[in-house]
Amino acid sequence: MSGASGLLGQLLTKHLSAAGHSIVPLVRHKPKADEQAVYWSIKNNEIDAAALEGFDAVIHLAGENLVGERWSDDKKRAIMDSRKCGTELLANALAGLTEKPAVFISASAVGIYGDTKDNWADEDSTPGNDFLAEVCKAWESPTEPARASASSTHASASSGQPKAAH
Repeated sequence: MSGASGLLGQLLTKHLSAAGHSIVPLVRHKPKADEQAVYWSIKNNEIDAAALEGFDAVIHLAGENLVGERWSDDKKRAIMDSRKCGTELLANALAGLTEKPAVFISASAVGIYGDTKDNWADEDSTPGNDFLAEVCKAWESPTEPARASASSTHASASSGQPKAAH
């Protein structure tokens, strides 16, 4: 799971662990020998793809935090790159595996619809064209390599939270 230390990742890890699932986080440091984790670095375009072999599912939640500071040009670039480049790195690694996961879940966000004012939006709605909508579109499109190679892939745009894959 990427983003395992984030808000959603922590909650999902707790829930899945309580249900008896083993969670292996993707981490930005080289794991210690006794640490059950998979190394990846979006900044350096590196991932220990071999360590992903044989997983049943991969959940991708990672992305630069959207709150807590003003969105300068540098912050916006970090928001975009963390999602687009991170998804590309992970999806391409999964597509190249011999033992691919049966499921790849990649989160997105309701921001894909832009400012809808008081109008209802769902997954059939037209994407917006503001910054967050562009981030979400750039976040979802790189899932294609993994989508083509997994039994099931889901990018959630309506809730901003991962959905069960079918």
